[in-house]
Amino acid sequence: MKQIIIILLFTIVHSYGNNYNTSNLEKECKNSNYKSCVNLAIKYIKTKDYKKVIKYSNKACIHNNQKGCTILGYMYHNGLGISINKQKSIKLYKKACQSKYGDACSKLGLIYYQGDGAKANKIISIDFYKKACSINNGLGCSNLGYMYEKGVLGHVDYKKAIKLYSKACKLNSSLGCYNLGTMYKNGYGISINRKIALKLYNRACKLGNKYACNKL
Repeated sequence: MKQIIIILLFTIVHSYGNNYNTSNLEKECKNSNYKSCVNLAIKYIKTKDYKKVIKYSNKACIHNNQKGCTILGYMYHNGLGISINKQKSIKLYKKACQSKYGDACSKLGLIYYQGDGAKANKIISIDFYKKACSINNGLGCSNLGYMYEKGVLGHVDYKKAIKLYSKACKLNSSLGCYNLGTMYKNGYGISINRKIALKLYNRACKLGNKYACNKL
């Protein structure tokens, strides 16, 4: 079954600094390289040292690094190394989204879809997914496609769903590839093509989608 999946923090951060060791990153972060502060936060996510994740993502966020703000928002939303404060997380996500950081916009779409920290509102949810997709966030495109496929606002539109899943897949969204594969498999808005479906499941699997791997 296709789902709007809550993406774990590990998948919203991109490892553009993995070749640096912790000592170098700490020096760079101290010298106002806030991208290095974010990379430190990423490293500490992997070791589950959430206090340090908060320390470095907060430093980055204070200096307007929107990935830092999004990581910090996730920590507040899920109570990792800090007390849960969903209002604080929403504020941080909105700050990042307004600065056109797509992952933050996608997270806001999910919050308003599920009513998790804010009153559920499908129209607001779709608006945030649209914004995320417009700035080439794959998850935003995929989740927006889901809304059209399922007729969340009252009407099903498979053609729009396929277009959005296709864009998401091109943006390396494992969920987008998986959902597009399922459209081909079941013939939703398109002719059934099991060969293409299998190819899309394979791509989704390589991108880390375990549901797709189970289809192979």
